[in-house]
Amino acid sequence: MNCLHDLSIGVLAGWIASALRPYVTQLIVCDPRHNPLISRGNKDDGMADLCRLLRLGELVEVFHPDQDHRVDFKITVQQYLRFTRDCAGLKSQIKSKYQQAGLVHVNGMQVFTKKHRASYLNQLPTNARRSMMENLYEQLDAMDVLQKKARSSMVELGKHYPEIARFQRMPGIGVVGSHVFSAFIQTPHRFANKRKLWQYCGLGIRQRSSAGKPLAYQRLDRSGSGILKAVSHQCWLSCFRTIDANEVLRGLPASHRKLDSCAAQHPAQSAASTLDHLET
Repeated sequence: MNCLHDLSIGVLAGWIASALRPYVTQLIVCDPRHNPLISRGNKDDGMADLCRLLRLGELVEVFHPDQDHRVDFKITVQQYLRFTRDCAGLKSQIKSKYQQAGLVHVNGMQVFTKKHRASYLNQLPTNARRSMMENLYEQLDAMDVLQKKARSSMVELGKHYPEIARFQRMPGIGVVGSHVFSAFIQTPHRFANKRKLWQYCGLGIRQRSSAGKPLAYQRLDRSGSGILKAVSHQCWLSCFRTIDANEVLRGLPASHRKLDSCAAQHPAQSAASTLDHLET
């Protein structure tokens, strides 16, 4: 029996979608924020409004992967990124605590190494502060172990996706960037055009106008994935540092190739588009 089912995105959306997919011919996962008719108001008529939008073909669909291994890969990458942020936060906290105690020369990575920790701990004025710093060091060591385990799991799961090896041929992408881009993009066919890809990567251009006249300068849209924006920007910067020609520079207008990183107008879009093209 042909059946179509629509589902609002939420915490259980992934599990519900995977459970329903074998029993329906079409499954639509939508975000209520993009469908004002069902996201506004407190009346208990959301089901009727949802059916109305579905009948009119006005539901805004949100991409949701239909392969469990892709979901597992993205979750693993997100865990690695979360551990990385936690490690960076702990390191900033350790330096801050030392500076509060009057130790101003804590620049660099030497303060975190096990070889030099004792020399810094001995400079603290009280035993209570030394004990507190030892706890932070212990937490940092544990987080470092978890980060390495998450990275190993990420690389192991990434062996199933051939596009990752192609991404790593791009300057500045590296192991982490290639896995992150593959995990978050998943498939290039989810985007109707390259502008949708730019917007998802945090590289969409926002411009305000009235009566055909601009009200402000163009700027990057704040929405989108910050980590994909960072990966695309790093790729673009590295392309300008390499001597050999590469696909990103070939995709830029000749005028942009002569500009530095501050003057070029959103050229990281070219890097994102090139990475997306390599995935096809």
